Amino acid sequence: MINILRSKSFLVGLVITLLVIGLNFIRIDNVQKLLQRVEGILYDARLLATLSNVPRQFDEQVIIIDIDEKSMREQGRYPWSRSKVSDLVVKLMDAGVIVVAFDIFFAEPERNAVEVVLSKNQHLGQQPREQLKQLIASVNFDQEFAETLGNSEVVLGFLFDDSAQNAGQVPEPVINWSDDQKQLSEIASFKHVLGNIPTLQSAATGAGFINSVPESDGFIRKASLVLNYQGQLYPSLALEAARVYTLADTIEAKSKVSGETSWLQGLSFGSHFIPTNEKGQIFIPYKGRERSFKYVSATDVLNNRVEEDVLNGSVAFIGTSAVGLADLRTTSVGVQYPGVEVHANVFEGLIHPEIIPVELDITLAIVFTLLLLTGFTLEIGRAHV
Repeated sequence: MINILRSKSFLVGLVITLLVIGLNFIRIDNVQKLLQRVEGILYDARLLATLSNVPRQFDEQVIIIDIDEKSMREQGRYPWSRSKVSDLVVKLMDAGVIVVAFDIFFAEPERNAVEVVLSKNQHLGQQPREQLKQLIASVNFDQEFAETLGNSEVVLGFLFDDSAQNAGQVPEPVINWSDDQKQLSEIASFKHVLGNIPTLQSAATGAGFINSVPESDGFIRKASLVLNYQGQLYPSLALEAARVYTLADTIEAKSKVSGETSWLQGLSFGSHFIPTNEKGQIFIPYKGRERSFKYVSATDVLNNRVEEDVLNGSVAFIGTSAVGLADLRTTSVGVQYPGVEVHANVFEGLIHPEIIPVELDITLAIVFTLLLLTGFTLEIGRAHV
């Protein structure tokens, strides 16, 4: 055995093996992508193997209000008038929904129908023009929606997008993040945002970003709970909905600071503490495959076709499963998974942190061990030949 260990062929093989192992720690794009893909496959396999046949249940009821094909057949193609959206929120609140969260943003004002008529009919005389102007306020549907928001617990969505020009308004920051925590942070930063028009944003209870975080293979396994915009942290839609639901005024960012670098450790609101990685991400605690949450068609809400006890006491996420509206994601539990249900899974994990999968670096250890054993075995075998 000692002679084998001293042999030149063994030493050469050992060096090659160690070089291969070293690739795991070198930032080479192709190698990193391959390793991430292997890790993703292992994670997906483990997740699917541990999914319960009966979706988990908690006291909190989370419901998806679905702008589906049925809704668009009955209510017209989307986007809908803000008046219809306002009516949807009113009916949800009247049915006992506690918090409504929109996986949607409203970056542009809705055109006022009377103003359109006036602009298209310049030949109208002074008297009919004055009469029409008196009707402008009655069809100002942005204002109607804003008044509804002011009387409801509603969280709007917005989107960080550096490929777009700024539009709309971001909400007031609700995350406490000190200057020493900001230095060389790993949290993703953006320069441009598609927010909501000021009339709506100022009336809403809050707002959270709806960005997804696909990995290199396109699968969504993690969710960013916070993102950096102009030196401030902003919450995801699910995190902001959880803050509003728990009646917390603010969210505290907990970081470990060393020298000029800080690592985010987690986020706290109310009595909840959510551990995150340094990028402010968590693994998404998928309840199951698509439609593991209860779905209610938006048109059924608008047409009063939903039984009272279905919505009472729930948290409602409004989004779409319609293929034509392009909000279907590739996830560990399905490749045509509605994005709005991703937010619902994250929300449930924030209210019950014990269900959030723990991020373990076991894959790298497995690859390291396998490569080492393989190289060692091959060299011993060759030495015996």
